[in-house]
Amino acid sequence: MRKVVAAILLATNVLVPTVVRPANLINDGGFESPTVSGGSCSKFTVGQAIGNWIVVGDEFGIGVRLTSGTFQANGITFNSHSGGRFLNLSSEGDQSAGVEQTVSTSSGKNYVLSFWAGSVFDSTGDGVYGSYGTMSKMDVFINGVWLTSVAQPGVAGSSSQSWNQYSVKFKATSNTTTVTILGTVMASNNIGLDDVQLIQKP
Repeated sequence: MRKVVAAILLATNVLVPTVVRPANLINDGGFESPTVSGGSCSKFTVGQAIGNWIVVGDEFGIGVRLTSGTFQANGITFNSHSGGRFLNLSSEGDQSAGVEQTVSTSSGKNYVLSFWAGSVFDSTGDGVYGSYGTMSKMDVFINGVWLTSVAQPGVAGSSSQSWNQYSVKFKATSNTTTVTILGTVMASNNIGLDDVQLIQKP
């Protein structure tokens, strides 16, 4: 009996290694600040700040929309991927708009940038006047140099926004790195962006 008790005590004292997750270098990658009223959105134009993000684009006057995850239009709910908000990179007309953030990095180290892209399926209208489109497209730049493009299709027949995660690797070339994500010019009034992460590879 004593041997059984001793075995139990030994088993309960086994040390389990702690898993340390790499820190996300992006500040507020989920666009949770500032707040917007439920079911609404707020426009931010080129040059304005959204927390640590700066709105960028082709020209002043266009912008992005910080959108509540309960926003509804044309019978569709524009849900966020997580949290209460997401960023809509769609701008007016044929202009590109997006956001960028500069973070501290280590030159020569490898990094992984990941983010979630969202799209709805709304084929009504012509994509500019009244329609929210059927696909989201965006371009990713590191220090002003194009890195990759992604295309996130909406789901036909769905009454909500669909999300998928995309990731890309790069090597830092300096002690600061500027991450820019731009909505691609197209006939769509919704280009969802949420949960942006930048981590250093071990």
